[in-house]
Amino acid sequence: MKTMKGIELPISTMIVIVVVLLVILGVVSLWISGWGGGATGLSVEAVKASACADYMKIGCDEDPFLVPVNFDADQSGEIVPKISCDRICKQGPGPSDCDNLRTLARCWFGCPLQEIKICVKKLCGCLQ
Repeated sequence: MKTMKGIELPISTMIVIVVVLLVILGVVSLWISGWGGGATGLSVEAVKASACADYMKIGCDEDPFLVPVNFDADQSGEIVPKISCDRICKQGPGPSDCDNLRTLARCWFGCPLQEIKICVKKLCGCLQ
């Protein structure tokens, strides 16, 4: 009776195959984890909901600048608190509101600066 042998590959070929499989696994895991920013839309909505809840607590007639968000609202690549305001929507140094509800509304939801309070009220669902 003749027994069948498995596939015989040189050790260098097996190493190459293992490395290729690890690279493919790494790329797939980065893609699934949202490395390219795929989950941004969901996090922006969650941040907006949280900031709007805080805004309604202080009163919808207050300045949205007073509501900080723990999110990169001005899209500068970092979270900047109210105490170090120096950016405005990726435009570099200049006057800004930093990472708060006013900036979130302007940079992520298109609220015009001239009507920011009205726009934020509508965005947050405040009663007029």
